[in-house]
Amino acid sequence: MKQRDHIPEYPEEPLHIDVFKALKKTWSSLIPSETMQVLFPTNGILKQDDAIDGCTLLTRAVSLSAENGEQNIILEQVDLIIRWISIALCSRNQTSGLEALLHFLHEFISFLHNESYQLLDSESAMLLPYIIERAGSAKVSVIIYLFYDVVIMHRVNNFFVKSGEVP
Repeated sequence: MKQRDHIPEYPEEPLHIDVFKALKKTWSSLIPSETMQVLFPTNGILKQDDAIDGCTLLTRAVSLSAENGEQNIILEQVDLIIRWISIALCSRNQTSGLEALLHFLHEFISFLHNESYQLLDSESAMLLPYIIERAGSAKVSVIIYLFYDVVIMHRVNNFFVKSGEVP
C-alpha cells in the first residue's frame, strides 16, 4: 500500500458512559427520582454488582405490574429496560451481579412471554450479543436457556432462514 493511500477509520463506538447518560436522560422523565438513583448509581454501572439493586427493583416492578394488571407500564418501557440490561451485562463481570442480572432477565423474559410480547429486531440486537458473550461464564446453562427464550420471543424465522429465502 502506498503511503498516500488513506484508509478510513471506523467510527468509534459510543463510550459506555455516554450510553449510560443517554439512557438516564431518556428514562428520567418517565420514572420517579428515587427509582433513578437505584437504576443509575452516581458512579455508573462499572461492575455488575453495581446493578444488583436495580435488578431487585426492576424484578419487583415487573412482578407488581403483573399482579395489579398494569402490564402496559412495563411493556411501554421494554426498549429502555433492555438497554439497561445491556449496559449492566457489558460492565465488569462479577458473580453476584451476574446472578442478579440473569435472575432479572429470566423474570423479564418470562413476563414478556406471558404477555405474548414479541421482541423487535432492534430489541433482540441489543440483548443477544451480550447474552452470547456471557456464555463463557460459569452460568452457561442459565445463559443457554435465556438465549433460547430470547430467540423464541423474537420472530424465529429471522434467525433461521434457508438460503435463498427472504425473512
